[in-house]
Amino acid sequence: MGERLAQRVVILGWDAADWKLIDPLMAAGKMPNLKHFLTQGVRGDMTSLDPKL
Repeated sequence: MGERLAQRVVILGWDAADWKLIDPLMAAGKMPNLKHFLTQGVRGDMTSLDPKL
């Protein structure tokens, strides 16, 4: 096996979260812990099925 790239991985799913709301909150200093997580990792949108169940 190859060398590990990371020691630990955290996958955080947040139902109904929207970056359009979260980004301004982080910029205003209201979500410092989430902002710290994102400076150390990545973020993205999850796809879903339509219609939503």
